[in-house]
Amino acid sequence: MGIYKPFINIGPGNVIREELESRGWSQKTLSDITGIPNTRLNKIISNSETISYDRAKILALAFGTSPQLWINLDANFRLRQESLKEKEQIAVKSDIFLHMPIRDMIKKSWIRPYMNSMKKLIEEVKKFWGMDKIDFSFMESPGIQVHYRSRKTERYNSYYAQTWLRKAKLCSENYSVKSFDRRKFIALANSIPDYTVRKDGVAEFLSELNACGIKIFILHHLEKTFTDGVAFFDKKSENPVIVLTLRYNRLDNFWFTLSHEIGHIALHVENNRDELFLDSNLDKKDSGCDEIETEADKFAAECLKQDEILGKVRLPKIYPNYSSLKWAEDELGIHSAVILGTLQVNGKVSYKSSLNCLKTKLDDLIPEKYFAA
Repeated sequence: MGIYKPFINIGPGNVIREELESRGWSQKTLSDITGIPNTRLNKIISNSETISYDRAKILALAFGTSPQLWINLDANFRLRQESLKEKEQIAVKSDIFLHMPIRDMIKKSWIRPYMNSMKKLIEEVKKFWGMDKIDFSFMESPGIQVHYRSRKTERYNSYYAQTWLRKAKLCSENYSVKSFDRRKFIALANSIPDYTVRKDGVAEFLSELNACGIKIFILHHLEKTFTDGVAFFDKKSENPVIVLTLRYNRLDNFWFTLSHEIGHIALHVENNRDELFLDSNLDKKDSGCDEIETEADKFAAECLKQDEILGKVRLPKIYPNYSSLKWAEDELGIHSAVILGTLQVNGKVSYKSSLNCLKTKLDDLIPEKYFAA
């Protein structure tokens, strides 16, 4: 975003230069006439030094003007200069807040509070992006494809999503895992149902992903992004990366989102190492999916036995009973929360079901080390 200046701020130095040119004088000549040292004249002519009353009288005598002329020129110049600086600062601050959710980032400790200091704010922004100067033009053509499940995305802010993605990339540098083992990774993906029913299955599965060479961690989403997760390839470490937001802190949503991102790793990331698969609104059912998202959805559906669930499990839509759901868990070998979530997203069971208590929160299931700072 450019800062536009509607006029040139004329100072006393500009007028002195014009007077020297009209008289054919050099700056040294003026120094000889007035007795003002040449080094001091340099500062006056460049408008970097305020003109005192004594200097104003000397200039008035040299150029045949009143002292008040020079005092007024200097005072007006400095007032306009302050106004221009204030306008520029407001414009820069506006640009920053347009592209970054500063308050949310401070709340999450992604950047330090700037205490109303413009200098500190600019320093924090430059540090976050690795910038030499404030310039967000790269966000206009980011080359990032964002995938939605809902067309109702008017509140979505692509700038904020890119800010979240920048933090995800920075955090990924703090994680170190083994070399990627694709064969082991695919075998692990096929065993997801077994991990869903284990007591410590979430923590064990995350550990096994690391053992396969997958970097995985949790980074909470930013406002107006609706981000659920991202999958990409870390070229420095040669490892695939999965980042989840836990936007919905529920077991069923966790397993679907994770399976979806695993699908991106298995199907897309290795062959598209320059691309990022940033997913938003994964809780919405198949509204406006592109081919890539459809493939990742299908992969997740197979991992979580969705066709079997929809084909074999029959529950009352409004008042499903726990015993029937438990039977389905034992029969299919997948957690009842995942079964309930699958039935709900496909319209088979009401979202107001009394069994929503089965959708355990993840706070105590994911080890602290997987939460990015």
